[in-house]
Amino acid sequence: MLFGTTSYVLPADLLPNVRLLAPFIDDMELILFEGEASNLPSRADVREIGLIAADAGCGFTVHLPLDVGIGEDDAAKRRRAQDTCLRVIDLTTPLEPHAFVVHPELPLRHHPALGEAPKPLDSLPEAEFRAWQEHLGESFGRFAAEAGPSPLAVENLQFSFDWVKALLEEHDLGVTLDVGHLLAHGGDVGRHLEEYGDRLTVVHLHGLEGHRDHQEIGLHETAELRAMLDMFAEASTGRPAHVGEADRGEADRNLPSGRAGLGGPGSSAAAVVVSLEVFGWKPTVASLRTLADLLGEPRGGSFASAAEAVMRELPRWASSGAAESF
Repeated sequence: MLFGTTSYVLPADLLPNVRLLAPFIDDMELILFEGEASNLPSRADVREIGLIAADAGCGFTVHLPLDVGIGEDDAAKRRRAQDTCLRVIDLTTPLEPHAFVVHPELPLRHHPALGEAPKPLDSLPEAEFRAWQEHLGESFGRFAAEAGPSPLAVENLQFSFDWVKALLEEHDLGVTLDVGHLLAHGGDVGRHLEEYGDRLTVVHLHGLEGHRDHQEIGLHETAELRAMLDMFAEASTGRPAHVGEADRGEADRNLPSGRAGLGGPGSSAAAVVVSLEVFGWKPTVASLRTLADLLGEPRGGSFASAAEAVMRELPRWASSGAAESF
């Protein structure tokens, strides 16, 4: 397995987060979006990010923009949404991402109001369901054609993942298992993996506090976390994360104690990315320390060291109050 965090740890842009964490983690999940609050890096930034990561042996997963309309009925709206995601794919392809993560969006009329949690959805009218399948399949087809060797990995949301099963097979897509989404809506990790483990590419691991997800992973019982990690490791996937030269370059150097390795050039390791999908320094530091304990890291191991590196960096942001609010 490859372990990592999101790009939202320090209250800063992508580059400071990459510089800080790349030496300690295997993967950074880049969560990108356009619009008024766009965080898309420039092409020059992408080149710098790639150089930093290649030197450190870190790779990336790229989360395509959320709620842009790739499942919309209106063809013009859907095409604009597809083009937005394709711009992100084009921008980040030089990073050789482990995967591109995509939400199987329902038409936006089914989405919750801003700030509200999505409500479980049990069914759609048959005609609406068929149209949505066609429209979403069109989007997936365009994305998969441009993703190169990086799998397009579809994430589970608030409805049955069986709704997208035919599209996974039609376009030979990977799967992103979001543990928090699954458990919050009454799912079972073991059963999900029995059905979709042969396509597992990415895991989003985070805790639940009531129905609030994206909390630190230590909210799970230790035994539950160990069992989940065992299941992820044992998944026999045919759509593993893409392993590029930036990943393999680390094999020729001494990995920090506790850092996961991939083997040398020519390795056939079928890697699954496990991303600690929490946002901000507090839950990230707590989750990294929990992960270090779970993996039995020795003192000074990679993930414990990542947590300490974040804590050392925080005083730079304290004067603005950003560190407390993030």
